[in-house]
Amino acid sequence: MHFYGGFSLLYFTTFLFLSWAESHRSTPIHPRPIDKPSVGEWDWGSDDHFDGSLVVSMATTALQKTAVCMLRASDENSLLALAIGTGQLEYSLNQMKTRPRQDNSQSIVNDIEATLGVLQTVRNDLLTNANYSVPKSHLSIFRILDKRFWRFSLSRREITNSLPCETFQHYVNPVEFLTEKQTDRCLLEITQQRFGVCSITDQCARDMLDQMDCTAGYSGTHQLLFLLSYWRMNCGHYLYPSFDEILSNCSREMYSQFCAIQNEDYPSKLQDIYLEYVLFGGLAGFDEFLQEDILRKIIQWQHIDGCYYVSDDTEQSEDEKENVHKTSVASALLGVYASYFALL
Repeated sequence: MHFYGGFSLLYFTTFLFLSWAESHRSTPIHPRPIDKPSVGEWDWGSDDHFDGSLVVSMATTALQKTAVCMLRASDENSLLALAIGTGQLEYSLNQMKTRPRQDNSQSIVNDIEATLGVLQTVRNDLLTNANYSVPKSHLSIFRILDKRFWRFSLSRREITNSLPCETFQHYVNPVEFLTEKQTDRCLLEITQQRFGVCSITDQCARDMLDQMDCTAGYSGTHQLLFLLSYWRMNCGHYLYPSFDEILSNCSREMYSQFCAIQNEDYPSKLQDIYLEYVLFGGLAGFDEFLQEDILRKIIQWQHIDGCYYVSDDTEQSEDEKENVHKTSVASALLGVYASYFALL
């Protein structure tokens, strides 16, 4: 299950066509030197605590590595990940330059600028090395693959009316009620309209909005993707209950499953959905998904080649599609983390 519904190849290739002019020639990648140790060997400091600038440095270094991994294997999820990560970093960078601080912010700015250079180069390379024929009927969907769509930060908040994390000891597979095609269709509906024009069909209203008690699993993360996109189209004020209340309901349900995965010691088969919970919970502004120890764990899963694998044993991790998906989700959330801690 793709983390944005698995857009069809037609959707993906349309975006490639639109971007061809700006990226007809790839440029060499010059990432910041990465001489960090392999997975599980990060030095997090003797006091088991690191400040904001170190968090940003760790997140951006890991993000650069995932970006380079995408050059070896990528798909449409990689482009969305690059858009989210780039948009989030550009937002925080603009905020820091608008409101300069007197502390160690220059090192943060340097890390973010270096990482943005790598992300742009990787994106150009991915677009340059693809050549497809495309229809014109699905152009609007690619608003969400534009980095400008993700230049935002929601007000920081905490999940309300939730039991303590240790309460959720066992992960229960949620019922998946949304298919990839349903998510794609509804995202296309809202993005093909002008900003502030918010009509959707009864079918999409039922699929995406009628179950606002929300659920966990990929259906829940797809709901959050739809809600964030609906809000970004200037349509959040049409929602009832309110946008904030819906976000809270959805994130609370995801949080119970997120905690259960932690309490079961992060089984490999559940790490992908765990990353989606962190990504969309973080984008929604919930601090519970944006903690230093969570970042520590996620970086420990990254292999020395920069990739994330569905199996701990890379020799047995043969499902390239799922490996690319996991790497893409991790890449996007690393951008969210770097942006969040840059502005603390």
